[in-house]
Amino acid sequence: MWSGLAVATLAAVYAARGVFGVRGRAVAVFVVIANIAAVLCTAWLALEATRTTQKGLVWLLSAGSERDARHRPLLQVVDIYPDREMSGVESLAGPDQLLLEAERRRRVAVAGWGLSREQLRGVGAAAIERFDAAPQPVGISRLDWPERVREGSPLRISGNVAGVDRGRIRVLLGDLELGIAATDPGGEFELDLLAPLPGRYVLDLQVVDENDALVDRGPLPLQVFAVPRLNVLALAASPSFSWRYLANWLSDNGAGLLLRTRVSQEHFLEQRHNVAADLTAQDIDEDTLAAFDIVVADSEAWSRLAAAARERVERLVRDQGLGLLLLTDDVSGAAREALPELAPGLAEALPRSDRHLRFADWNPLPAIDLPALAITGAESLWEDEDGMAVAAFAGSGTGRIGLALRLPVYRWVTAGESDAYARYWQHLLAAIARPQPARLTSQRSSRIPFVGMRLELCFDAAVNPEVELVGPDAATVALPMYRRATGACALLWPYAPGWHGLRNGDETDFFYVYTSSDWRGLQVAERIAATGESTGERAESPAGTTWNLPPQLVFSVLLVILGLLWWEQKRRPVRLVKPEPDGA
Repeated sequence: MWSGLAVATLAAVYAARGVFGVRGRAVAVFVVIANIAAVLCTAWLALEATRTTQKGLVWLLSAGSERDARHRPLLQVVDIYPDREMSGVESLAGPDQLLLEAERRRRVAVAGWGLSREQLRGVGAAAIERFDAAPQPVGISRLDWPERVREGSPLRISGNVAGVDRGRIRVLLGDLELGIAATDPGGEFELDLLAPLPGRYVLDLQVVDENDALVDRGPLPLQVFAVPRLNVLALAASPSFSWRYLANWLSDNGAGLLLRTRVSQEHFLEQRHNVAADLTAQDIDEDTLAAFDIVVADSEAWSRLAAAARERVERLVRDQGLGLLLLTDDVSGAAREALPELAPGLAEALPRSDRHLRFADWNPLPAIDLPALAITGAESLWEDEDGMAVAAFAGSGTGRIGLALRLPVYRWVTAGESDAYARYWQHLLAAIARPQPARLTSQRSSRIPFVGMRLELCFDAAVNPEVELVGPDAATVALPMYRRATGACALLWPYAPGWHGLRNGDETDFFYVYTSSDWRGLQVAERIAATGESTGERAESPAGTTWNLPPQLVFSVLLVILGLLWWEQKRRPVRLVKPEPDGA
């Protein structure tokens, strides 16, 4: 802008001198002022041209940039997406070249999809003064999913698709379609599935438009862990369909179960699956309780249990992490008095019919009738549509005590909604049961690592620093570890796509490495975000054209202008005429 203003000033001075033909001293004064202005503008323009060329703003063109070689000075950043090679433009192939150029230029602007975090480290201390972000490419621009899940647990895949109207998302495992979801007008989508059998999978996520034409696709790695066998001690005050369906579901899923049902004042019926423990009539000893992860009892059976047995269960909840889940539909004072001291509270409420159960943002469970009760003063596990808890838990030492309304959820099974029944009970039991030992996991510097990308892996402080990397070809190499305040870390540059394992003793943590052509939209979104954070501002499109002229052209134009001024001065010499006195 200032260069254009200087040139316009010179042109205006020259035009004014040719237009104003006033004779006398005024002409001489104007000529002197015009020449001084021309010399000052010439010097300033030359200084600006030199400064802009040597220490001025240099454009780094990343992939997706629409700038061309007319915008000087500029450099092309060649990375994993070299969209084009421009003739006469210097290319920078790595962070080292970026660092050298940034140290020389000091002022940097970026156009296109931005720089990777590694390239941003290469820019170093240079200030990125401007970022002209190119539009996001068509396809997946955001993708969220749990990389590690337990078998049978809910699996939600969500994200955003850019540039596709009325698109659909398909998830396939081989030729088997696991699910399909449509995008909303903003491109957002959510797809809820159930985790398959234990193992490592690479799902195929596809994006198709309204004509079923493929727009984008990529791998979706998933690790499914086997659910550790849950050992359940169930105490029922009387036989019922609810206990029968629960026992069948637990045994079908490989859980250990001991169900003791009172059939008379002094007689009990015991049903066992995968356990060998025995119970006495009214008491439960500590050794027997140690074999179970959770005690599930209805309020009547709990209240009729010996006081010593109840106290023993509560102590193991506090000290050893045993879980306790009580089921009730009784509003009597005796039922409330039998609740453990740290259990959630009960409150009377109006009976509700055909109410869907919800938890967080999960898909709601089918409608069911609810009793005239609500649970208060605890962390909710299932709620009705009005936000009133029907199942909740409270912490007690190292364990948890849960309270749930006794609901006829077995009717979901008879109505063909077995998945809803499984979700209900799986969430209840997993939240309250004795916690399982934590698995070895690592924190990665990038959630979606690509081949050749610098990747930092960190483990918690308890991990032995002797970690081996197992590649997709089963080759093993020891990782050199270094210590940080949060634990042990290692650096690596994956050389091949596929599953990689981090072996530490008997445990192995797996992660997936993508090819450079996978999920282009996700890579672009990460680069735009990283460059925007380094810049402090983002421009969705170029705000205008910056004219950075080469010095040879600038000096040539200035010499022509000065020559014209000299020639015009010689052609019309100024003669100073003494003014005649008035009245002569």
